[in-house]
Amino acid sequence: MGFTRCSTEECQRFQVRRKVREKNHMKRGLVTGEYDATEYRIFLDGEEVYSAGNAPGDSQAIVSPESGVGLATMKRFCIQTAKEIAAESGARYGGVTRTSNRNPFRRSKMKHRRKHHRRKTRYNKRRAGAYARFAKAQWAHHRAKYKRMGFKRAGKAIGALWRRKHPKRR
Repeated sequence: MGFTRCSTEECQRFQVRRKVREKNHMKRGLVTGEYDATEYRIFLDGEEVYSAGNAPGDSQAIVSPESGVGLATMKRFCIQTAKEIAAESGARYGGVTRTSNRNPFRRSKMKHRRKHHRRKTRYNKRRAGAYARFAKAQWAHHRAKYKRMGFKRAGKAIGALWRRKHPKRR
């Protein structure tokens, strides 16, 4: 079944209305927002139309992030304001993004820590002590039982068994 060209007057009017609607849709514009810990800005087609700070009492003032409203509140205000401006101007809402005011060349502390941090061993693996050998043997012999108990309770149970078998000498 092929497509037929509209020849009726009503069909042609419909096509003209559709084209006008598409052009108006393109004119509507896009409202986006950016926020960080100190302020948020709203853009309409890339031009800034509104900005506000993080001061609890005055929306135009900018204070330090510690004394201002939190980041989650700034995000909520940015979304709400962007949607209101989009509704007022007849534009589409395009979402908000978080902007970072940190130095992009700064290394993260956690990356540095993860790179050089090694997990401490409780005993020397080559020359394990008597308790370590005992705990390892107990775990190997009763693995299913200790897995059901959970690691914390299993460790306490093995320690209690060790203390029963090896009382302190005074």
